[in-house]
Amino acid sequence: MVEEGIRLDAQALGAILNECSHSGLVAEARDLYTNMRSRYGEEPSTIHLNSFVDCLSRAGHLEEAEEAIMKSTDPKPDIITWFALIGASRWHGDEARMKRLVRYILDSKNIQKTQDTLWGSNLSKLTFLRMWAIGTATSPSINS
Repeated sequence: MVEEGIRLDAQALGAILNECSHSGLVAEARDLYTNMRSRYGEEPSTIHLNSFVDCLSRAGHLEEAEEAIMKSTDPKPDIITWFALIGASRWHGDEARMKRLVRYILDSKNIQKTQDTLWGSNLSKLTFLRMWAIGTATSPSINS
């Protein structure tokens, strides 16, 4: 598309990153996300970060996904970013990472809050995960 003179804006780049995530195209997502500014003149948003982290996480690149979140100051990760990694940690059987991340995000002041309703709907999941992480709940059922 770029070769044909079609300019990819932030919305198009977000859609492509999302498709990479759902298609397992990790290398393509990594290239696109890391070159958004230089190649396309677009600043990555939290939505782009979420799709990139989701892509890495789904493919089992949990360490790289966590590193991308921890290094990201602009855009800041939000609760959706963290849930992409926590959910994938559960899927890939990395319970230790899941517990550590839950504790971190519950104590963190660096999480960008999304819309209040979205934050509120995820707060019950976070509360359950906190109980699970400290051993007062038995099953990390975060997909309900």
